[in-house]
Amino acid sequence: MHSCNNTLYTISYIFMMATENGLQSILDDDTYFVKSFDVFMNRILETDWSPDIIAKLKPKVIQSVNEATGNALKALGVGCGSGYREDFFVSHFQPHFAEVHQCIVEPNKDLINQHKNNVLQNDMKGVIYEWHEEPVEEFIASAKEDEKYHFISAIHCLYHVQNLEEILGFLYDKLQENGILLTMLTSETGLIGRVGSIAPSQYSKLFSPSSRSILDYFRTRGISCEVYDYPIRVDVSGCFDTDPSDEASLLLDFLTHVKDFTKVPTSEMKEEVFATIREMVANSPRSDCTAEAQNTAVIVHKTGCNR
Repeated sequence: MHSCNNTLYTISYIFMMATENGLQSILDDDTYFVKSFDVFMNRILETDWSPDIIAKLKPKVIQSVNEATGNALKALGVGCGSGYREDFFVSHFQPHFAEVHQCIVEPNKDLINQHKNNVLQNDMKGVIYEWHEEPVEEFIASAKEDEKYHFISAIHCLYHVQNLEEILGFLYDKLQENGILLTMLTSETGLIGRVGSIAPSQYSKLFSPSSRSILDYFRTRGISCEVYDYPIRVDVSGCFDTDPSDEASLLLDFLTHVKDFTKVPTSEMKEEVFATIREMVANSPRSDCTAEAQNTAVIVHKTGCNR
């Protein structure tokens, strides 16, 4: 997915365990996760949401900084993966400030190393990075109480956290007055949401929220949100083959989060996964072998009336 954040589905790993039926999660193997994730990225066709989002964010973030320090932007990125989106945001914000302090939280060693290498190559002046190679839960536990940020991003990284409400509350609390929080998850009605809701039932401690979970959290607390939907299509060709290619197999592994999914003995779960994908391909308005989904961005602007 050329325009999708490289952090897509960066996960908290600590509670993902193999179950009694022998299924193993791709999250138990960082290298395998990245491998399957890369296949998924290459199978995505979507409208690039970045220009639209940055046009909405930039004036709000600039106003937030001007009302605080006036010269230094403090940003926090959670589940940043290889940092494609965070670097995109920084490149747009950096010309407006003397300094940009970007805090990065990412548990996957391979992905955070990719990000560090990209930062060294780009060498953006006035940008100071702070690196935290750890799950967001550990970052929360050690965070300074008085540390605040003008801009926080959590893009495609809150899918399998145990305490979603606690994490959203933490992120909102960490906003400076007039600060901006951007979160993004997929819709529960799309391919990723529907397939992802089948296999997780095999894991006793797996929680897989959608964009609806984030909206419900803020709205029930009287916190207003801006909501934007962006189309996404996944090329699922080869997934139904009797002997699928390595690439198609890795795609299925990513969609289900089950390692070697095609080798799992026939089960209700496996049958339901294939039936769901076939249904979504059949219902797609296009003639190619793609399944429809959408990304949903939720923007929260912390103001005095949103406490």
